[in-house]
Amino acid sequence: CERVCILDKLSSNSLTMAGWKPYVDLLLKGTGVKSGSIYGADGALWGQSADLKVTVDGAKALAAGLKDVSKFQASGVTISGVKYMFLNSPAAGQAIARKGPTTAMLVASAKATGGVLTKDGADPGNVTSHTFVADDLKKKGF
Repeated sequence: CERVCILDKLSSNSLTMAGWKPYVDLLLKGTGVKSGSIYGADGALWGQSADLKVTVDGAKALAAGLKDVSKFQASGVTISGVKYMFLNSPAAGQAIARKGPTTAMLVASAKATGGVLTKDGADPGNVTSHTFVADDLKKKGF
């Protein structure tokens, strides 16, 4: 119920810039998740965990890479100044990258880019909070 109960409290009519924290909190509740973030497709910060420092240009690059994964294939995925090796895109608007024991998992909706970094050594197959949040945003027109 944890995910569903939190989402039930979020109203699509009342979301403001200050209202994105519950989504970041939801990302961080995911199994094996260490960090999470949500940015507008224009690069605007909507919410991120304290350990991430993604710039507007960095967020724009993530959004561009999710639209055209050849950008990630050519230059990797950079998050908070750390370059991850692009591994694959399991579906349109999704990407998985890795550096050492940490996996970056990204997903895009119509108006947002979100993602998580796993805890060192976490099985990325068990990480689903980013897709859960993206699906909810898509349902609400984001």
